[in-house]
Amino acid sequence: MNKNHQLNESFDISSQAVDRSGKIFDNITRFSKNCFINREQPSLNEQPSVNIPNYNISYAEMSFENITAVNYTRSIESDFSEFIFSSQNGPTCVYQKFAVEMNQYVNNVSILIQDINNPSSFTDENSWEVSIVNCLSDSVGTPNSFSNGTLGSLQKPHPITYAAHWEVFDFKNDGTGPIFLNTSNTKMTNDGRYWFAFRIKIPQDDSYFDGGPKFLYFNPDDDDIGEGDIYAISPDFSYDAYTINDVNVSEVTSGIYIKGDLDSFKYSDEDRYLTTDSNNVTIDLKVHLDNLKNSPFNYTELLILHKLLNWPFDHYKYIFSFDFYLIVNVSDISRIKNATLSIYNYKSLGWVTLPYDIIQENETMIYISIRNPWEKIEILRYMDNLASINNTLRFQLEYIGNGLGDFNISINHFKVEVGEIENLRTIQRHDPLVQELAFPSNIGIVNGSTASFGDQTLDSLEANDDDYYQAQALTNNLTFFMTFNVLNNMDSSLWDVDYYDWLVSYPNPAIPLMDIRISSNVSKPENLEYAILALHKGNATFDILEPDANKAEWIILSRPREFALMNETTTILHYDAGFTWIFLNLLNESRNNEINLVLFYYTNESSDHGFIVSINEFSLNFYIQNAIPSDISSSIGLGINSNALTPSDIRLQNFGIDIGDTGIGSGFWEGDIDNAVFPQGIFEFNITSLWHSIRFDVNGTYEIFKIEPILEFVETPASQYMTGTTFISVLITGYGGKPLENFEIIFEVLNSNGITIYEASSISNEEGIATVTIQFESTGERYSIQAEFAESGFYASVAIVSGYIRVVNEFILFMDEFLNVLPYIIIGALAIASYVTVRKVKHGKQRKFWASEAKILDDLVKIAHFMIIHKDVGVSIYNKQISLEGIDSDLISGFLQAISHFRSEIKKDSTAAEGKGFEMDYGDFKIVITDGNYVRVALILDGTPSEKLKENQWLFTEDFERRYGKLLKDFIGDITPFREADDLIEKRFNISLIYPLQLGKHYGVIKLKGLEKALIEVGEQIQKERKFFFISSLLNFALAGRKASRDEIISAIIDLKRKGLIIPAKVE
Repeated sequence: MNKNHQLNESFDISSQAVDRSGKIFDNITRFSKNCFINREQPSLNEQPSVNIPNYNISYAEMSFENITAVNYTRSIESDFSEFIFSSQNGPTCVYQKFAVEMNQYVNNVSILIQDINNPSSFTDENSWEVSIVNCLSDSVGTPNSFSNGTLGSLQKPHPITYAAHWEVFDFKNDGTGPIFLNTSNTKMTNDGRYWFAFRIKIPQDDSYFDGGPKFLYFNPDDDDIGEGDIYAISPDFSYDAYTINDVNVSEVTSGIYIKGDLDSFKYSDEDRYLTTDSNNVTIDLKVHLDNLKNSPFNYTELLILHKLLNWPFDHYKYIFSFDFYLIVNVSDISRIKNATLSIYNYKSLGWVTLPYDIIQENETMIYISIRNPWEKIEILRYMDNLASINNTLRFQLEYIGNGLGDFNISINHFKVEVGEIENLRTIQRHDPLVQELAFPSNIGIVNGSTASFGDQTLDSLEANDDDYYQAQALTNNLTFFMTFNVLNNMDSSLWDVDYYDWLVSYPNPAIPLMDIRISSNVSKPENLEYAILALHKGNATFDILEPDANKAEWIILSRPREFALMNETTTILHYDAGFTWIFLNLLNESRNNEINLVLFYYTNESSDHGFIVSINEFSLNFYIQNAIPSDISSSIGLGINSNALTPSDIRLQNFGIDIGDTGIGSGFWEGDIDNAVFPQGIFEFNITSLWHSIRFDVNGTYEIFKIEPILEFVETPASQYMTGTTFISVLITGYGGKPLENFEIIFEVLNSNGITIYEASSISNEEGIATVTIQFESTGERYSIQAEFAESGFYASVAIVSGYIRVVNEFILFMDEFLNVLPYIIIGALAIASYVTVRKVKHGKQRKFWASEAKILDDLVKIAHFMIIHKDVGVSIYNKQISLEGIDSDLISGFLQAISHFRSEIKKDSTAAEGKGFEMDYGDFKIVITDGNYVRVALILDGTPSEKLKENQWLFTEDFERRYGKLLKDFIGDITPFREADDLIEKRFNISLIYPLQLGKHYGVIKLKGLEKALIEVGEQIQKERKFFFISSLLNFALAGRKASRDEIISAIIDLKRKGLIIPAKVE
């Protein structure tokens, strides 16, 4: 078999050649037909396998044939609980993202829809359409809404049935063919997925053309991760857009015009409109507003018709705001007595003062935003709507001086912006609205004597069925008082926002829409003056309501005779964000979000007393911004062209290793196999693919083997045993050293002729160990123990034999041991004599070392003063007093200067011996001098120096000149750098030993013993009392309490200093 292959490391697959030792190999050929793998449901898999009982497998060569990809339908969302409803303003496009991992085809898309249609009208406008699009490479992978992103579309006329049903858009069979998903032309995310989307065009609500609303169902993800985000393009998406209106006419009616024109008002720049005067400056500005772009009415019509337009709640749909921007500057505000900004009322022909401060010394933007519905009406009233100067607003800036001198008025910017709600025509991330339905929690009948009959339970109001809530008025009026408890699962802070932010600032409004649905009729509707719905407001007030409406306890929600209906009629009242904010702010949170509505009936005709009202349904429906992602209730049929399929197209793998391409529908795989698992003697391969379902055949050649187990003695049998019984144990292991349990091992004792003289057997335990008791009955030579395992299952037979064994009794053992011990007795006597001699020599070497260490302290206590003199200049550049006894450093310096002069005279004599140092006596002191190239180092001592001290003085001189050579050569008198030479003195003379000491921070970490441990302990005790200690304290303690010599103790202290366990103390 060909073994020249390279493999990636993977589970059950060896990255190196299988260990062939201890194995018996053979080759077999097997054919696996109709193999099947399902990525989503592995329990359905029919993997290729090899039935090889009592054998293991080490290698496989597999030829894959007839590889076929099975088309499948992938569910995007099978559940449905909510729906996206059509718009009355035009079609809505909803995009459902989905991901794939490879190139493939979309055969069909199924969506759950409901269409209330006109069965006799079939047009493009009322048709449904599904398209497949790729996604952009932006950060979120937005579906491509442009024409170049559409991969294919399919339009279908509206369905005949009204009921909700699954509608299939079959790309494959409609003549256009399946849609190819090319992964190289779309967004890829880091998880290796390629994103596409299908676009669903929901037709416009055609209720006005004998049709009705359309519904596309979806389901929130909840705990389910979901497929992909939803996007949409909707005629109901909007934003606040603004039209800029600049100054058209400017005139200085009082004061002196200096410069500027109409362009001066357009931008905030260096071009300003400038006037001046000492008494009065008046500037008259006119702005001609452009016509409204999105409103069905012009400014004049809105002023006339606003009371008929439900203006308090819908005003923002016509005009969102009037915004005024003014940047004005006064050269000297101390010269201004008064200043006003006014707007001209063309209706009353007079100026109206606006409450804004225009006395600005710095150019600060004055921003005025008119959003209140009644303030907007005031602006409309101020507007001049004559044909010649249509939509004109006139403003006046007037400044009155106080007589203290001239002042300048400069206007840098003035404009009027008109905000309108405009359709947002671009694709947006969109979580569809979910609906929450509410029914009355209580009902009361008040105002007038009544008689009630019919089903008087609240359940009768929950569905439009044959159960009615009925009451009869015995006087001229009847009122149904409805109590609701709504939206208990929502956080009330969601609507604790400004009214105008609620309208347009994302993510507001949290509840953009609500419906009130009432199915009712009345027995005598003709003469009813009122059949009206109202919302209880109480004492609450709102800026958007007129003063009279704020004084009232109820907000009227319908026309006066809205419910004066003889036949049962379902009336649905729609309210958008302009009303929902008021509704939500009226909820009584302390009473479980309680709110009250009334249906009020009233007649002036006495003959109509006793009319009967029947209510079949009364409900509130809220459309809530979904806080979690959703998926469209849909599925998508996917497929691959098996006539051009290769294994690499679908990333076909065995044990995670690619199956190579060998042609259309065929492939090849080979690999070494290790640690194979054989349930019921069958080895199963692990074929995987990116594709959902694959069918294929496999023709394979496999290398199989039996394992020769390893049998070994737990303890090698001894070469000699006493007659009687003994225990022998063996360990049996399989591949990889795995203990073999429940296997029988036969033990035999063989004599010198190989004849079995004793036999026993044992079963191996869970650790693979088998133990028997063996009987040696007589003494003798060349016995052996044999352990044998017979062939079983995957394992071949194996046997082991011990070395030769001698069996003895007590007498033979005694004589053997005596003869064995005798040479050692002789050797032991000689060893004791040698040990005594060696110990004496070793102790002598230690004493010499301790003496040399003690010499460091002996030399140190002799040093009284340390001095360094610059040879060329003759000045001391470093002094250090060591002993407590003071020395006149000036006197010493003069003395050394004289010595230097004397030495120079000697050098003149050609016969004088050269030297770099010498010694002198000075009073009670001994002076040792060493000369370097630049400096002279002097030690003033209290005694005769040792040779080691003089050697260290030479080494210090070299160290000092090596560090400071350049400074010494170019010496200019600055001795500051040389003060850092203390470390060099410490290095050669250990002067810190005579100063206060303390223990290093890590002294408790290092384990010590003997003398060093005792020294650390006494240092610790002293340090607790004084914060420091001296070397003399440690020395005296050790001399008093131990047998160690003085030199040994000093050596131990110095060694502790070298280890950093004793350091100089910081004494304040």
